[in-house]
Amino acid sequence: MNRKVLYGYQIMDGKLVPQPQEAAVVSRVFGLYLEGNLQREISDTLNAEGILYSPERPVWTKFRISFILRNERYMGADDYPVLIGSETFHPGGHQRPRPNRAGDHGGVLGHRQPCPAGTGVRRG
Repeated sequence: MNRKVLYGYQIMDGKLVPQPQEAAVVSRVFGLYLEGNLQREISDTLNAEGILYSPERPVWTKFRISFILRNERYMGADDYPVLIGSETFHPGGHQRPRPNRAGDHGGVLGHRQPCPAGTGVRRG
């Protein structure tokens, strides 16, 4: 599959249509993210399962996952077929709360809280 077309789609008979196996992976990426998995964890999972991004660039990265999570075309923008419903898609998905993990203070991914006075340590 040539990656000139957005992951999850293919051109068939001159029309842009979902590519079934890839569309299932896109749906799974959103599901794993909404379950609280980090982008790196999702890419690690797909790589461990042998799911290829493309023959030319087979390895999933957190950046590819981030691109999928932020791309409104999966919700039907720019006349793309809908793969992800609006109730699932969150533009700027990187802003969802982090999963509650050891050492996590419930911050927003990518957001740092100021250092408590005199500690030199940031939370979040």
